[in-house]
Amino acid sequence: MADGGDRRWLSRTGNGLRIEALARPGASRSGCLGVEARGLVMALHSPPEGGRANDELIEILARTLKLPRASVRIVRGASSRRKTIEIATTDHERVAARLEELAYAAAAPRAAVMSGPR
Repeated sequence: MADGGDRRWLSRTGNGLRIEALARPGASRSGCLGVEARGLVMALHSPPEGGRANDELIEILARTLKLPRASVRIVRGASSRRKTIEIATTDHERVAARLEELAYAAAAPRAAVMSGPR
């Protein structure tokens, strides 16, 4: 994983933020694994069948960012591990800060790991 100096995985759009993410479905635990050159790396417990891993990814991001699920959507890569996700928000700074906290806290052992729904 990269040390986090490169933030090309996170950008601002007209109505929110866009993130590049790399999904790793079928993991033993769900959570953020950090950031690498391709984007935010998310481990997902759900298998990639039937969109279950995508649903879990949206749920984790919405819960972590304290936003409604409808505010988080996959705009590219629904059937790929590489995804582009748009987050609708008017509070760009708060949401970007929370995303960076999630991404870079993963460097600390198990800091951003979540096990199942809360």
